[in-house]
Amino acid sequence: MKTSTPHKRSNLPENPKFFDHIFYWAWHYTPSGGMPHRSFIAVTFVRLAFWLLPFAVASQFVGDDILLHVYTLAEGHPAGLLTVLSFACFFWWDICCYKEKKYLSVQDYYDRKGNMERLRHRRRFFIYMALTLLAAVLDLWLYSLCEERYITILSEFSR
Repeated sequence: MKTSTPHKRSNLPENPKFFDHIFYWAWHYTPSGGMPHRSFIAVTFVRLAFWLLPFAVASQFVGDDILLHVYTLAEGHPAGLLTVLSFACFFWWDICCYKEKKYLSVQDYYDRKGNMERLRHRRRFFIYMALTLLAAVLDLWLYSLCEERYITILSEFSR
């Protein structure tokens, strides 16, 4: 006798993930002539800003000998190297994932859920974009402090 499984998945489409909402609103607010299909870059910058933040904070707490060693290995540009490699990885991942099909699936989600859900996620999008801007500024500031510290250490070494 055949029985149905109680934990069978429903036929409803999967709810969008966090970055899917960011991609949708970036596409939504891009002017029609502004190539909205390239809105995945907003997701890349959000990921990059929050990915670099722990490294920027950690760089403030490392000792001078470790900082000197890291800067020597990276030929004076560890933050730039980390940024470029991370950006390339995130860019490649996002260019493969975020296409018009993803935008249309999130749009279908908002059509099913209604205006309050749309308003809530739009507000959340603006908050996260403001937080991303703050995180990027904090990254730059912390990495510049680290760079100044490296220059000071190097000048003391050369005396």
